[in-house]
Amino acid sequence: MKDTVSGPVAWLAKDGVKIGKLQDGVVSDVSATDLKGAQEHLKTGTGLLLVANDVSVAEYLNLVDPLFVACDDEACKHPNLVTPALEVQVCTR
Repeated sequence: MKDTVSGPVAWLAKDGVKIGKLQDGVVSDVSATDLKGAQEHLKTGTGLLLVANDVSVAEYLNLVDPLFVACDDEACKHPNLVTPALEVQVCTR
């Protein structure tokens, strides 16, 4: 992440999603979550999304697509397009 040494991190793999915090280049406070939890976590700051290379495009889009839409109510009758502050990297295990 350019010019950033801390922020939210999410790991997307076939076996689930995990979130943590990046601090001085080290990921800490790692815990399992669901897609919605990862999305909310990544919205808290400039995020880093690490994606395992065996994740399908559909699985990736299920996590990433909602990051580009902000709703003003539960029904999301008036969605707003947003640009998330996010870096994505594909990783091998």
